[in-house]
Amino acid sequence: MQILGMLLSIVSLVCFIIVVIDAFKSAIWKGLVSFFCFIYWIYYAFVEFQHDKKWPIVIAGLLCGVTGGALSRM
Repeated sequence: MQILGMLLSIVSLVCFIIVVIDAFKSAIWKGLVSFFCFIYWIYYAFVEFQHDKKWPIVIAGLLCGVTGGALSRM
């Protein structure tokens, strides 16, 4: 279970990085704030993030992070 949790956490991390890179492309301060403040990352992902596969990236980032964290603790 821990290995599956780690893999899901890695998927979540990749999705997080994709959104943060887009935030840095938009403005330096948006990138820094989204990197350090998860609440702003959620706001940016839902409101300002523009990508062809926006919803799969955002949903995978959130669900894989929660599920991976839960499985890693089992």
